[in-house]
Amino acid sequence: MFAMKVDFSKKKTTKELEDPIIFRAKEPTRFHVKLEEFLDGLPGNCIEIKFIFNFGEEVLESQDILLSL
Repeated sequence: MFAMKVDFSKKKTTKELEDPIIFRAKEPTRFHVKLEEFLDGLPGNCIEIKFIFNFGEEVLESQDILLSL
């Protein structure tokens, strides 16, 4: 699990992990993201999250995830 504070004054908040998450072939991996002070600063009623995975020269992006109140 990692926690991050969303900076609502910016268009995009990013978080680069200090240590990589290792994904092994054919073994599901779960991780948790905790958004700190999320409801206190939420300017509207929803937020979009996208995960970008870097595998050396290969970059994979998740679909957009929409969180709403």
